[in-house]
Amino acid sequence: MNRKVKVSLNIDRDMLERARQKDIDLDELFEHALRRYGCEDPEKTAARTKAWREENRLAIEQSNRHIEKHGLWWEAFTRPRKKKQVQRKTTKNP
Repeated sequence: MNRKVKVSLNIDRDMLERARQKDIDLDELFEHALRRYGCEDPEKTAARTKAWREENRLAIEQSNRHIEKHGLWWEAFTRPRKKKQVQRKTTKNP
């Protein structure tokens, strides 16, 4: 069962007003932030990750095939660096 608890927070008044103007759900935002900090039950995290991977499996496979065939997009903008050849001074033996 998903139990919710009422909390009290002190935040910047102007920031809160801007968040309300943007229709940001503060409950959802706070829970998301706590998940990002690793505060969620590990079993729930694993279940959500597994579900996400399954939902996006086809897109991930297509992306991987595209990269295997064409490489990464930024590789076209980079050139392999040529090694500088060091010129050695030749000394004559007397």
